Amino acid sequence: MYEIGKPLKIENVLIDVPGEDQVRLQMVSAGLCASDAHHVWGEQELPAQFLPMVMGHEGAAIVESVGANVTSFKTGDFVLTTFMPQCRKCSVCLNPRTNLCEKENGMAVMSQANKKLASNNSDIFGYCGLGTYSEFILVRFSQIVKVSYFFMPLLVIFTFFCFYRLKILL
Repeated sequence: MYEIGKPLKIENVLIDVPGEDQVRLQMVSAGLCASDAHHVWGEQELPAQFLPMVMGHEGAAIVESVGANVTSFKTGDFVLTTFMPQCRKCSVCLNPRTNLCEKENGMAVMSQANKKLASNNSDIFGYCGLGTYSEFILVRFSQIVKVSYFFMPLLVIFTFFCFYRLKILL
């Protein structure tokens, strides 16, 4: 998305190799959520510094590669994306009644460009720090949740994820 209220464009993007705490995902499916659509329809603003942006904040994916510090995920794992990062170690993450991590700042994650436009190598953001409408995405490992493919097929699970709290799936 280049401009609020304008049609989306399909562009080629470049995804870096994962940094130390990052995971590169191959997207299998992505939810079409009204949260994304309100921006496209021109009903809700985004700060101009976050444009251009790849939309999409919920999705199912397969881990393609992991950074050096990532030990809880491996290539081939089935995962869901989450716009509420979780360190899984702080007192808030360990409490089943909360989901606002003390260590992982969701706003900071969202404000980091995680792709580049292939045409000119300029930074491009992912909506909510994700941008799941891309074939591949690069995220921090705190932005994904491992799921069993046999428990809930990847092609169905994303449609419900926006309504669930991360704690339910962990």
